[in-house]
Amino acid sequence: MRVVSLDEFYPGWDGLAEATHITERIVTSHAAGRIATYRRWDWERDVWLPQEHAVQPDAALVIEGCGALSRTTAEPATLSIWIDGDETARRERALRRDGDGFRRHWDAWAAQENAHIRAHDPQSLAAYAAVTI
Repeated sequence: MRVVSLDEFYPGWDGLAEATHITERIVTSHAAGRIATYRRWDWERDVWLPQEHAVQPDAALVIEGCGALSRTTAEPATLSIWIDGDETARRERALRRDGDGFRRHWDAWAAQENAHIRAHDPQSLAAYAAVTI
């Protein structure tokens, strides 16, 4: 099994939509039996790293992260899960996990999440949906 996290290739704090497109490319290639590749984002230097990372089509694939579930990725998926939570609790957990470096980006990130939800309605695409506290 191969697990790919969108954290590997969000191109910075304003990159949720681009990461969705990268995910769509990975999923559609995987579903078609082709090797998919992606490059990782260097969060400290704010650049793409040069090495390509391959996702082999013969291994089960799990992709996790905000922006992963879209109409394009839901169709070939064997299983899709949407997990959401109270906005205040999510913010507190994110800031506790990522520290003050994330604090100044929270509002812009939340706006991107909301735009993704409006554009793709991932909860309606999920086979299973859960709201946590």
